[in-house]
Amino acid sequence: MKIRIYPDEILLQPCEEIDEITADIKKFIDKMITFANKLDNCIGLAANQVGRSLRVFIVRSPRAVDFKVFINPEIISRKDIGRSIEGCLSEPGDVYSIRRSKTIKVRYCDIDGNEHVESFFKLASYIFQHELDHINGVLMRTKKKAKKLDQKTLTWR
Repeated sequence: MKIRIYPDEILLQPCEEIDEITADIKKFIDKMITFANKLDNCIGLAANQVGRSLRVFIVRSPRAVDFKVFINPEIISRKDIGRSIEGCLSEPGDVYSIRRSKTIKVRYCDIDGNEHVESFFKLASYIFQHELDHINGVLMRTKKKAKKLDQKTLTWR
């Protein structure tokens, strides 16, 4: 397993919905988690970042030990806009300031196929939206109103 880097085409295409959570899909997600645990400072990883066009990503919030699995996730409501300073494994060396909703309500399935509706706030919301962008084929550099920052000084470019 390896990280796909921009301009790899798989990063720029919307991923395919998962109709059935098969043993193959579960094995792939387990491999994603194992791989992500080996990466420095990895808080999220989308399937297309490791070469599979599937609507699944994993996220570990800053206070959590384990990754949480999100299958076929969608935002069902959002409010309040903030700015998030973000980097990405698939866009190494780049840092962006991105407008995102501070509060989101989402629907997704877990690895066992159970549907969940949950709300996320601020940092957790920003991380979820970043990974959702990935499976929608959107990168930081292609996001509207994203501002690239100079990583050394974190000033606007």
